[in-house]
Amino acid sequence: MKRLYVVKDIPKYQEDCSSYCYVVKAETENEAINTVKQKTGHSWNWEANLTDNTEIWE
Repeated sequence: MKRLYVVKDIPKYQEDCSSYCYVVKAETENEAINTVKQKTGHSWNWEANLTDNTEIWE
């Protein structure tokens, strides 16, 4: 079953903020991250968090 994940880039420096955020429908965190890497062409470090549908609309 596919769920919604919020995928954000992990900043290179601790004092920086995340610049990119994507909402991806996937079965696992790794699948969500790989989808973002494939679609954006960026091989940066990414983190994915499972989200509740209500969080997307806030």
